[in-house]
Amino acid sequence: MGQQLKPYLESARRLWASLSPGRRIGLLVTFGLGVALVLAIVNWVQNPDYAILYRGLAESDAAAVTTKLKELGVPYRLEDGGGTILVPAAQVPDVRLQLAAAGLPQNGGGGVEAGGGGEGRAPVLGEGAPPPVVPAPEVKPARD
Repeated sequence: MGQQLKPYLESARRLWASLSPGRRIGLLVTFGLGVALVLAIVNWVQNPDYAILYRGLAESDAAAVTTKLKELGVPYRLEDGGGTILVPAAQVPDVRLQLAAAGLPQNGGGGVEAGGGGEGRAPVLGEGAPPPVVPAPEVKPARD
């Protein structure tokens, strides 16, 4: 295998030697930016989008919910001093059902976002939802 690569390596050395210092720097910067872009894309793909599970929870409810999330092995993030709990967006409906089956949150779940909250919920009129469909008036034919 080393013998197969030898002509290509020699060609690359000659090309590198023929480049001016400015072009060498430009090539290295371009290569570095390419590597950084690939790493950023890999990081972005591996980290899921998080959506609100509950907002405005009392401390006792937030503590109980996060304890249950740990038991279920669901990753979560806390915001707003712990009163807002986020989980991966794709897991929100299932996690809410599991928590409800466990009786959580105990204070009635008043912290659930209206309409399901976070990603994937149906838009409420005025939140970018399309206007209601109104039937068009009857159209008379141009020729009888």
